[in-house]
Amino acid sequence: MEDNKNENQQGLNQNSVNAQQNASEQVNENKQENQSQETSQGSTEAKTNEESTKQSNGGGVKTICIDFGGTICDDGKHGDSGEPGAMVPGADNATAVLKENGWRIVVWSLMDADKVREWLNKNGVKYDDVVTGAKPAAQIYLGEHMMTFRGHWDWTVSEIASFRPWTKNKESEKKDMEKSYKQCASLFDEAKMVM
Repeated sequence: MEDNKNENQQGLNQNSVNAQQNASEQVNENKQENQSQETSQGSTEAKTNEESTKQSNGGGVKTICIDFGGTICDDGKHGDSGEPGAMVPGADNATAVLKENGWRIVVWSLMDADKVREWLNKNGVKYDDVVTGAKPAAQIYLGEHMMTFRGHWDWTVSEIASFRPWTKNKESEKKDMEKSYKQCASLFDEAKMVM
């Protein structure tokens, strides 16, 4: 009888141990499943962040946004006709070199996109996309009316004050040169008087 009791007790103890092991194994499985889900969620979040970074970074490739008028085609040549002017010399070769070196070229314009594409194709200018609304995300923006901020507002304000797009007409260019000459000549005259 005593042996039966011991066997029953051992059986109960073994069942208790087995139940504890099963419970422990279930807890471990739940932990692993939770960790797996967290890792999966983390990698999904990482992918989402990566995709969002790529989008804000111009699609994850080197992207240059080039203003069409005044940078690829000469604005001064077409006036108010609404038709693109002649190609700015070198625009075709420059865009070819950029494409060969892995740049994604987005051409930005206020003109009709189909008209711009037709002009680009006709003139052999390389591009990936034409955008007519807001400027897209890019690493570099290139245009006749653009400046670079170099970290110092005093330099920037001076550059803004003296900034002129290259397509400025000859008459105002001559007036500006005459004004600059007169200012410099008067400074020279003042310096001579001090001597």
